[in-house]
Amino acid sequence: MRWQYAKTYLVSVVLAVLIGATILLTFSGLQKRQQAALTSQNKLVATQEISTVASNIQTLLNVSMQYADFFNMLIENDPDLDQQEIDTFAQAILDRNTLIDNVSLAPKGIVQYIHPLKGNEAAIGHNLLADPQRREHILKTIETEGSVAQGPVLAIQGGWKIFNRRAVFTGTDGDREFWGLSTITLDFGKILHAFDLEPAKDGYLYGIRVKKADGHNDFYWGHSELFDRDRDAIIETIGLPGEQWEPAIYPADGWNAGYSDFQKTNILFYFLTALIFLLVFTTSKHYQEILSASRRDHLTGSLNKKSFEHCARVHLKQVGKQHGFLMLDMNRFKQINDTLGHPAGDAVLKVAAARIASQLRRADRLARIGGDEFIVMITDLKEKAKLERIAERIRNELAQPIEWEDQTIQAGCSIGLALSGEDGETYEILYKIADERMYEDKKRQRETD
Repeated sequence: MRWQYAKTYLVSVVLAVLIGATILLTFSGLQKRQQAALTSQNKLVATQEISTVASNIQTLLNVSMQYADFFNMLIENDPDLDQQEIDTFAQAILDRNTLIDNVSLAPKGIVQYIHPLKGNEAAIGHNLLADPQRREHILKTIETEGSVAQGPVLAIQGGWKIFNRRAVFTGTDGDREFWGLSTITLDFGKILHAFDLEPAKDGYLYGIRVKKADGHNDFYWGHSELFDRDRDAIIETIGLPGEQWEPAIYPADGWNAGYSDFQKTNILFYFLTALIFLLVFTTSKHYQEILSASRRDHLTGSLNKKSFEHCARVHLKQVGKQHGFLMLDMNRFKQINDTLGHPAGDAVLKVAAARIASQLRRADRLARIGGDEFIVMITDLKEKAKLERIAERIRNELAQPIEWEDQTIQAGCSIGLALSGEDGETYEILYKIADERMYEDKKRQRETD
């Protein structure tokens, strides 16, 4: 009776857990789908909002750069253009675009003309090339001979401004000379007002980041925390010559805003979810560890011979690509084991594997295939010389002394190379050639020692 009772109890518990888990997972799945749909909808709306903001700002800044190019053309054609003509053109630009704050010219990098002058007097005589917050951007526009944007930065005359500058050159192609700079300046505050931008508006938080706006420091407006990695804000990009603007948006109540009606779940469901998760996680983790251990060398953590061979065969099937094999054998390894013991030999192998791996790309493969033997596959080679350079770097790395306890161990290695296409196409042939050349290298080293 007791056994029957125990059996009945056990089956009932198992059945109850299975049914409860099924109900929980079904409910959880529906809940997650609803949450994902709501989050996607919220992100879509937010993306449309911030895309509109980015598009408006991009258009405005692009137009201002065209005006800077216009002045470049004028001065290139007539470097002696009189101030009255400049005033006429500058005022016409200001009349057409009320967000432009001023137009300035800086012969040899020193501001000598600005329109309108009123309110901007402090900028006259400003040596832009000597200003550490301007110099980097000035040099960039001189180097590229194109427009370069900078800002928002604090202007000499006050206020946060955006400068769209263009280096002006005069003369013919063979004798061009830097004349100075034409600059279209926009007022950042006016841009915010024109596009009705506020740090918090209509349930959204807004922010703008411009990296190294003053040549040294990032500029932030609004909620700078939106640019934290864990915030998951939507960040648009405004690409400008010389810098990049990043407007960001995030709901004040998070992406799950409006989801409170779907959050009234029983605490038992959460407990069962945690339990199931823990079981699945533990089982999966244990399985993955076993699977991984079966593919790797337990001492060095590199691939074992079987896993390397499988990987190499897959790569060698790729048409039109060359791959290289490096066969490595540690020098004096038996002597190290005999004189210092196996713990020292193990330490040498671990260090050797780490040093070899440090010279490889992520796509390359390293395996320990014997007691002191390693094999490397360098994938997608363009030339044999690269394989030889990698081999030489590895040789130099392994020639460095290894510190173990109070001993300094000098090991070194012998290396053999084989290149697919040139030396053969199959794994067996490349392996054999690399192995033979490794022994030839070892023999040469012994003869020269």
